Amino acid sequence: MTRYAVGYELHQDVESIGDARKRVYVEVKKLKACCMLLVTETEEHVKMHDLVRDVAIQIASSKEYGFMVKAGIGLKEWPMSIKSFEACETISLTGNKLTELPEGLESLELSTKLQSLVLKEWPMRFCFSQLEGMTAIEVIAIT
Repeated sequence: MTRYAVGYELHQDVESIGDARKRVYVEVKKLKACCMLLVTETEEHVKMHDLVRDVAIQIASSKEYGFMVKAGIGLKEWPMSIKSFEACETISLTGNKLTELPEGLESLELSTKLQSLVLKEWPMRFCFSQLEGMTAIEVIAIT
């Protein structure tokens, strides 16, 4: 979570990764206190209740916020045409079975809006040349 906080510049006044980590820890503690995150055995991990996660995804996926989250649903192909997610600022396709990025990912509309791309559990090598021209991108998480 600290990496995302730094990547999105959520804490511009911190001077080190350690300071950012401390700030994230305080925020996680507050979210646990309000039951937005669940208590776990270790402090390195957090869990979110399914209902809270579903509501967060529903809100974030509205046109107002520009998120596309299709996590862990077994997708083998991109969920829609490139035109249908040109307005997205964040695309998260974690835990799916996709094998390639779609043609036209570098389209003009998407290249000026996409700020983060999350492809965890990505089954293939990633070619960063596919992101050439992506002027707004701040966070790329690929594992």
